[in-house]
Amino acid sequence: MLMRTASRSLTEQLAAHFSERIGNRLLAAGARLPSVRQCAQQHQVSTATVVAAYDRLLAHGLVEARKNRGFFVREAASAPGVDGTRAGAQAGAESAAPRLKIDAAALMRGMFHGRSDLPQPGIGVFPPEWLATSFMASAVRRVVSGKGLSALSLQYGEPAGDAGLRRALSGKLAALNVHAGPQQIITTVG
Repeated sequence: MLMRTASRSLTEQLAAHFSERIGNRLLAAGARLPSVRQCAQQHQVSTATVVAAYDRLLAHGLVEARKNRGFFVREAASAPGVDGTRAGAQAGAESAAPRLKIDAAALMRGMFHGRSDLPQPGIGVFPPEWLATSFMASAVRRVVSGKGLSALSLQYGEPAGDAGLRRALSGKLAALNVHAGPQQIITTVG
């Protein structure tokens, strides 16, 4: 039974419930999980909670999604469950390692690691040697003092990316015998 006051979210509880049942072989390989609506009604939760729980089971390799058929228990006997335990034949014999917490702060610090000799075009900042020249300062002054700045700063860019860049990419692709119009190309940052 799921508890709304528990320290774990309903999604975590539901995923752990199915993981435990799969690990104890109460749900055999090939067994179909209840439909999302059916499961939501049985456990008195939203369909979004069930979808999130099923996605966790899918990510841990315990179930597989079959188009227009639902979710089915996978054969993988040694796939780790969502609560860190092992599913399948080795569930009782093997103690699982505790779940490691993700240190988001450390991951974010790693994104901004020290200087590298390799080019990093997707990082979003100019190389320090570019900033040390007088050219950059004058270019920035010219841009911020121009009338175009107010127009540029008060609107978002094009959702699909700069039209000129998309036209240029379309031309380059056409030269490679890849036919894609600018309206079929999307550019992103990073």
